Amino acid sequence: MSTIKKIVLTGGPCAGKTTARAYLMQKLGDLGYHVIFVPEAPTLLLENGVRPGPGLLSVESFQQTVLDLAIDLEARYERAAAAMPESAKPIIICDRGILDGIAYADDPIQFIGWLDQRGLTKVTARDARYHGVFHLRTAAVGAEAYYTLENNPARLETPEQARSRDQCTQAVWMGHPH
Repeated sequence: MSTIKKIVLTGGPCAGKTTARAYLMQKLGDLGYHVIFVPEAPTLLLENGVRPGPGLLSVESFQQTVLDLAIDLEARYERAAAAMPESAKPIIICDRGILDGIAYADDPIQFIGWLDQRGLTKVTARDARYHGVFHLRTAAVGAEAYYTLENNPARLETPEQARSRDQCTQAVWMGHPH
């Protein structure tokens, strides 16, 4: 793992990951860090017309595209951070990590196979890629009145689905040392 810290913000839909971005950029910036924020791959795709659906991509093809884009984005942002002088104190924060895809895949076992095809295991994708993981709880758990689809056009989940995704994302990161 590189010396540049890479942290994942994860959690269910409407957990506050996007809101946390501005806060973390400000607070870490105040501490002298240059924050590099890796955007969420599925949102980039969905907001730009790449989506699963009848006559479009299969869910399987979409999820593999998300996985490949997330791996590629992280690698490119890591290279950019590595090119900065150490005095810039770069830190990378990922809006979701690659394992979050397990919570959205129709077949989690198949997702593990896709990791294998890319030279990764669930453990290496979890423990060796990221220095820390912060799981933010969806508003659909305990703050249902604040759960909304309005502030994110890529969010499609009902509150029940959001709770399920939240539990799944938490489960896939369990075991990470930090």
